[in-house]
Amino acid sequence: MKTSLSRKDRSKPLVSVVIRTKNEEKYLRMVLDAYARQTFKDFEVLIVDDHSVDGTCGIAESRGCRVAEIPEGKFSHPFSCNFGAGKSIGRYIVFTNGHSIPVSNTFLDDGLRNFEDDNVAGVFALPIAHADGTIADKLIYNIAGYTVGAIRYRIGGLAHLLIGPENGILGTTNAMIRKDLWTKYPFDENINGGWGGEDADWAWHFVSMGYRIVHDPKFRVRHSHHLRVRDLFWQFRNWRRMVSSEQIPERQRKNF
Repeated sequence: MKTSLSRKDRSKPLVSVVIRTKNEEKYLRMVLDAYARQTFKDFEVLIVDDHSVDGTCGIAESRGCRVAEIPEGKFSHPFSCNFGAGKSIGRYIVFTNGHSIPVSNTFLDDGLRNFEDDNVAGVFALPIAHADGTIADKLIYNIAGYTVGAIRYRIGGLAHLLIGPENGILGTTNAMIRKDLWTKYPFDENINGGWGGEDADWAWHFVSMGYRIVHDPKFRVRHSHHLRVRDLFWQFRNWRRMVSSEQIPERQRKNF
């Protein structure tokens, strides 16, 4: 079933881009430049900042972004998403951060196009590493992510052309979701003590209700943690634990 992506309220943007920041002046100008070049223009940028002490907020304000500061001591990944979503005014919300740079000028158009299907709850893509990322970053994102990892989200061959992409797990490094669904089920701030997995929980919640989460390679960003090789194995182990079925509530786990 297809739906219209036009604005219902002409006084509000269709999309809110929620960018979470903490001392992001190294990349933030490049991130905001990438959004300024977007072919889709009907969006706002909301900076959700965790008490940066560099030039992050000044850069954001100079570009006309709204800035909201997270209350002292309240930061966690799910809290920052919920905090930003609560202050957003768009019909769709993009969650990202101050060092995730869209790879194309059609990033927002490409993400939105998936919502022509009413059964889509969210869209994401596995990231690729920054050009100045470490060897480990490029191993985990460019090689593992876009070879082994991306295959997980594809049915393959003719079946893929007929059926479409498989449900993904979401990832708020770069994710676009429907705000009306977020109001019904905000990110769970208790999963893994707030340090990850809440995006997979959100995705699985709506998949269990019959919605789809789309992995769309056109919705990629460049993103790096500047990992060392030994960090690479810790990161894989931690991700697997955070999105494992044991971390997801039973009401959703039974559907997978």
